[in-house]
Amino acid sequence: MYAGSLLVVGANDMATAHHELAAQRAVDLSEGLAPSDVTVISNCCVWWRCEGGYTW
Repeated sequence: MYAGSLLVVGANDMATAHHELAAQRAVDLSEGLAPSDVTVISNCCVWWRCEGGYTW
């Protein structure tokens, strides 16, 4: 299902579309935005945390 830039949870949110990548989101540093709160084409700036614990 194509929804453009509209958020459709369970279809085009980051948690659904790219769950492996979404697991690396540093939600605590990303203004409270969870991976299910943004689309895969969002322009939101967020923090990431790798398995080693580094953030960028």
